[in-house]
Amino acid sequence: MDDGTVVTCADDEFRCHDGSRCLETKYRCDGVQNCADCSDEVEACSEPRLFRCVNSTGASGGPSQVCIPWAHTCDGAENCPDGSDERTDHMPGFKCIIDQRKCLVPQFLLHLNNKNDVTICPDRRDRCHDDAGEFKCARCLDNSTTIAQQQLCDGIIDCPDLSDECACDPSRGAEPLCVAVLDEGRNRSSSASVCDWRADGGLDERFCEDNEVRDKYDATHDYVCHDDVLSRLNLTLKVKPKRAVLCDEKTECLFRDDECNTSCPHQLSFCRFGNNPQYCTKELGSVMQPFTAQETCNGIADCLNGEDEMDCPDRFMCDAGVRQGMLRTFKIVSIPMKSYCDLQADCIDQSDERYCGKSNTHFYCKNGEPLFIDKKKCLDGKADCTDRSDECPLDEYDNNPFSDPKELFKNILMRICVWVTGTCSTIANLFVLVFSQRKLQRCRQKNSVAYCNRLLVFNLAFADLLMGVSLFILANKSLQFSGSYCFYDLEWRTSSTCNLIGTLTVISTQTSINILVVLTSLRLYVTIQPMTLSMVRHRLCWILIVLSWMIAFTFATVPLFKSDSFVSAIWIEPSPYFNNTLITPHAKHKYIARSDAMAGHETAFYGGATQADFPTRYVRELGAFGYYSNHSVCFPNLYASPQSPHFSFSLMMVAYNTIAIAFIAGSYVTIYRKSLVRHRPTSPDAKLQVGDPERKTLRRRITVVVVTNNLCLLPICVMACMSFAGYALPPEAYSISSVILLPVNSFLNPVIYSTLHHRFYRKLRSSIERLRSRKAGGGRQGDFRLATSVGMTEDVTEQIELNST
Repeated sequence: MDDGTVVTCADDEFRCHDGSRCLETKYRCDGVQNCADCSDEVEACSEPRLFRCVNSTGASGGPSQVCIPWAHTCDGAENCPDGSDERTDHMPGFKCIIDQRKCLVPQFLLHLNNKNDVTICPDRRDRCHDDAGEFKCARCLDNSTTIAQQQLCDGIIDCPDLSDECACDPSRGAEPLCVAVLDEGRNRSSSASVCDWRADGGLDERFCEDNEVRDKYDATHDYVCHDDVLSRLNLTLKVKPKRAVLCDEKTECLFRDDECNTSCPHQLSFCRFGNNPQYCTKELGSVMQPFTAQETCNGIADCLNGEDEMDCPDRFMCDAGVRQGMLRTFKIVSIPMKSYCDLQADCIDQSDERYCGKSNTHFYCKNGEPLFIDKKKCLDGKADCTDRSDECPLDEYDNNPFSDPKELFKNILMRICVWVTGTCSTIANLFVLVFSQRKLQRCRQKNSVAYCNRLLVFNLAFADLLMGVSLFILANKSLQFSGSYCFYDLEWRTSSTCNLIGTLTVISTQTSINILVVLTSLRLYVTIQPMTLSMVRHRLCWILIVLSWMIAFTFATVPLFKSDSFVSAIWIEPSPYFNNTLITPHAKHKYIARSDAMAGHETAFYGGATQADFPTRYVRELGAFGYYSNHSVCFPNLYASPQSPHFSFSLMMVAYNTIAIAFIAGSYVTIYRKSLVRHRPTSPDAKLQVGDPERKTLRRRITVVVVTNNLCLLPICVMACMSFAGYALPPEAYSISSVILLPVNSFLNPVIYSTLHHRFYRKLRSSIERLRSRKAGGGRQGDFRLATSVGMTEDVTEQIELNST
C-alpha cells in the first residue's frame, strides 16, 4: 500500500519487507520482482535471484527499490542509476573474468551449473564439482557463500566474513583491514560494513576490487569520455559516459579520445586514425572495409595486414591463437600487458611467461617440461617438473655446509670420514666393553675404587658406542640418497630417523662428559685421599652412573617435544593460505586464531578432520624442523644464533659442558701437580725411586687426557659461544664438529681411560722380546725373566690405575 499501512498476511503468504503487499509463496524467488523493495527476490531467498542496485534508496531510506536480472549485470551497459551493475566485482561472492571484465556470478547459478554442466565463466571455474563429485571451489566460513579457489588470498575481499583473506599470509595485501577488524576490534570497521559501498572513514572499502577497476572511479579519473557516436546510436540511455585519466598513455575511452586529445603533448601512433572509421581489407578479395576504434588494439587482427593492431600501447605482441567468427577465423596477435608474467601462458609459444625470473613468481624447469611452474610449488615435496628440478633448485644448496642436490655429503672426503670414524669408534668401544666386562668379573671387592673405575669405563665405552651407531646410520642414509639427495631432503630432515641420529649424538656426548666428570672426581678424590682406596661404595657409583644417563637423556629428548621453543619451521602441503610449504609456528598459530575468530567458534582446520566441508582450508602438516633438523647430518643445533628458537636451550647445554670440561682439565692439573710433589727426592743425594718411571707414564697419560678433551670438545664450546655472540660461523664449522671432533672424541675416550692401548703395546712388546730371546738362545730362563719383568710392570701399572684411572 502507498499510504504506509502494513498489511496483514495469511500464514501461507509472504509479506514484502516494506509491508506493502502479500504474495503467495510460489511467487517468491522466481526471478520476477513482485515487491516494490525486491524483498521477494532478495531477502526471501537464501541466494538472491535479482541484483539490487546499491545506492538507490527506497521509501523512508530503506533498501534500494531498483532490481534488475543478473543477466543485465556486467554486460557493458549501466542499468542501475549508480552504475553498480557494472562494478559487481566490488561485492563479495563468486567472480571470474568474462569479456575482460571481472564479473559476479550469482550463487544460485553455481548449483545450476553443476547440475546441468553449464558454465558462465570461460575457464569453467564455476563448475564447482568434478565428474567424481569432488568439490573444487572454496567456501567462506559463513558456509553460505561459495567462491573460486583463485579468489583465495588475492588481496580482494570476496567473502562477507573476510575469511578468504584474513587467514592468509600477511604479505597478500588485505592484512591492514584484517588487523583492524579481527585483531584490534575497531568499531569503525566490522565485517558487516566491509565492501558495502559506504566508506566509513577506515579501510572498509579499500580491498573490495582490484586497483585497475578502483582507479577508474577515483578522483584522478576526471576526464569524461566522448559519447558522440553513442548518442547518434541512441545508446546513451544504456551506457553511461566512461571516465579516464587524460594523457597517461593508457587508452581507456572507447574512441581513444583520452589519449588522442589535442591537449596531450605526446600523440600515440594510433591517434593517426582519429575518431573516424579507417579502412582496410578484412577478407581476401574483398573491398576496403572500415574498422573503428573499438576494433583497434583489442588483440584481434580484424584487418588482414594487421593495421588495426599496430603500435598498440599496453599490449604484448605474440601469436595467441585464433578466435572463430561467423564468417572467418581471426588471429589473436597480442595480449594485455597485465597478462604478461601472470603464471598463465596466453601465447602459443609461452613467450609471455618465458622471461619472468626477476618477478620472483616463476620457476623454470630444467628440462622445460613444463616450461615453468609457480615458484611457491618449489620444495613442497611434490615434483611438478618432469625432471623433478623444482624439488632440487640449485640456489637452495649454495650455503649448505654438507649437501648438494645429489649427495648428502657433497665432499667425498667427508663421506669417507663418516665411515672411518664410525668404524673405528664402534670397534674400539666394543673392545673396551669386552675388556672392562672381564675386569669387572675378576674384581672381587665391589666397594673399591678399582671396581667403580672399571664400571665407569664400561659405561663410558657404551655411551661412545652410540656415537658409532649414529654415524653408521648416517653413512647408510648417505649411500641410500646418493645421486638424488635433494628429492628426499625435506622428508629426511623431518623424519624420525634423523631425530634418532640427533638424539643418539646428544646422549652419547652428554653421557660421555658426565661419566668423565664422575671418573675425574673419583681420581681426584683418590689423589687427595690416597688411604681410602677401598672406601668407595659401589651403590654410590651406580647412583652417579644412572644420574649421568638421566641428565643425558633429558638433554637429548626435551627437543623432541614439538613446542615453539624447538620447532623453527613446519613443512605443510601446498595451501593457498601460505606463500610457501615451510611456515613458522607463529604463522600456524595465527592461521588457527584467525580462523576461529572469523568462524565464531573453535575450528579444526589445522590437523583436524573437516576436509569434507572446507577442503581448501584444511592444512596438513607433513613434518617439523626441530633441534636436529638444521642440517642434513642431524647434528644438534649447538651453534644457534640469538634469533633462533633453540638459543636458550643451546646456551644452557654449552654452558653445562664448558663447566664440565673446565672441571676435568682443572682436576687433572691438580692430579699432575700432586704426583710431582709426592715423588720429589728428599735430598740431592737421594736416588731415583723405583716407581718414578711409572709416575712419569702417569703424567704423560694425564697430559694426553687433558689435551684430547680440550682439542675435541673445547673448540665446539668456543664456536658455540661465538655463534651466541652473533658471529656467523663458516660452513666448515658444522662439518668439522659433527664428522670429526665428536666422533674422534668418542673413539679416543674409552681407549685412553681404559689404558687398552698400553696393554696392547705391552703385549706386542712382550711377544717381540720373546722372539728375540729365543733367537739369542736364552731359552726358558730368558722367557722366565721376561715374563717376570712384564708381570711386575703390569702389577705396578694396575696399582697406579687404582690411584689414577
